[in-house]
Amino acid sequence: MLIFFIILHFFSICLFSCFNFMVTQEAYDRVVERRDQLQAANANLTERFNDAQREIEHLRNQNAVLINTNAMLVGLLRDNQNMQQQNPPQSGQCLRGILCLGWLVEGPPPYQYMHQLQLYDPGQQQNFGRRSNGKNLLCISSSRSTSSGLTQSSIKKPQYLDSRKFRFELLDNIDTFVFDADGVLWLDENEIGGSVSFIEYIAKLGKKIIILTNNAIKSRAVYANELTGFGYGRYINGDNVVNPAAVIADLIHRSALVNKGKKVYLIGSQCLKYELDVLNIDYFCDGTDLVDIQSSSNSQAFKIEEHPDNVGAVVVGFDKYCNVLNLMKAANYLKSIYLTFLNKTGIHFLNEDCLFFATTEEETCPCPNLTTIGAAPLVAAVKTASGREPLIVGKSSAPAFEFICRLCGVDDPRRILMIGDRLNTEVKFEYDNGLRTLLVFSQCHGLDVIEDGIPQSRDDLVPEFYAECLGALIPKSENN
Repeated sequence: MLIFFIILHFFSICLFSCFNFMVTQEAYDRVVERRDQLQAANANLTERFNDAQREIEHLRNQNAVLINTNAMLVGLLRDNQNMQQQNPPQSGQCLRGILCLGWLVEGPPPYQYMHQLQLYDPGQQQNFGRRSNGKNLLCISSSRSTSSGLTQSSIKKPQYLDSRKFRFELLDNIDTFVFDADGVLWLDENEIGGSVSFIEYIAKLGKKIIILTNNAIKSRAVYANELTGFGYGRYINGDNVVNPAAVIADLIHRSALVNKGKKVYLIGSQCLKYELDVLNIDYFCDGTDLVDIQSSSNSQAFKIEEHPDNVGAVVVGFDKYCNVLNLMKAANYLKSIYLTFLNKTGIHFLNEDCLFFATTEEETCPCPNLTTIGAAPLVAAVKTASGREPLIVGKSSAPAFEFICRLCGVDDPRRILMIGDRLNTEVKFEYDNGLRTLLVFSQCHGLDVIEDGIPQSRDDLVPEFYAECLGALIPKSENN
């Protein structure tokens, strides 16, 4: 009996030891797993810290380059001013000191800005350096600078254009006519006399016709229908209309966003949605999010539909349904939010992989007896909250010009004539992109405004040609 109890006791000790070993092994495995998780988290944090360090170093290098470039430009400015004072520039003399800010589309990322120096001949009345290797350049000449802008000797003089001069000196050198609509083709819901006849005249000659508008609320088809109501329907359809919505959709379609499966966060009208749908671009947010003012400031109540990594662009235009929640989402998509492992607090970094597009910079929209805000206040809110600068694609922008060139197959911008009635949009569009410009005195700016711009050294606001209206350019034989 004693032997039996001794054996039973021995087996009990063995079973207890085995059970204890199993429990200890399981606890050890959990500790090891937890250790591996902590090591992986630490490695992830270390990698992000190193990325941040490299980004800081990159920014420091960029800052050093900008400081050196600024010092060089200051020296060039001083040298050019001294040279101009000692030897006034003659035609054909090249001066150094052009700072070019350019925009281009070529692969991912779909746009970037560049800085470069070029030569410029201020003696010739041509548009130097506006295009180079297919890239659109916006040039600001430091060699032309004085205390307020250009030197008086470099200001171009506008030429009066009548039907004879238009027919024999200009018409054969122009392939594409780009028109502003309101104030050029119609005024106060009435067709401007002679405009329909002028469109018919150049259409019969095989010239390409483009209507350039900042209106991103009406679709191109709706806009074309309005033109039809004024009598332009035989020669103009939706394909002839260029608006910011079409330009933005085209930019995104030609970028790498579509191939990467990225989505677009949209604040905008039905027009923008239509243009994105035409090119099968995936977007979300229809501008009708409900807002609880009390909870909108609470980070726990703030939710976003998509992870920021899935959003490739934010597009902001006029939207009458836009609210604070929409603006908050747009600003947050333009930032990357990294959560620290220990306390899970959000750290915001600029998300350069998410593009920021805006339709126009117009503060207000035309409305009788009422001030109606435009897209600019909404764009400014997102810009301020996110710390990002948008790419504006409205009238007078390089993207709009590049879109027109591809649409019409134009290689030489000097074979495009921009016809408008405003100096600060249509004429500046010509100056920035190298087109030729005709100002008509239909509504806004007349000859007195042009003459005021010359002594103010605003070469970018002085057109190449001016005329009373489009009807005055039709040869008399065509009018009979």
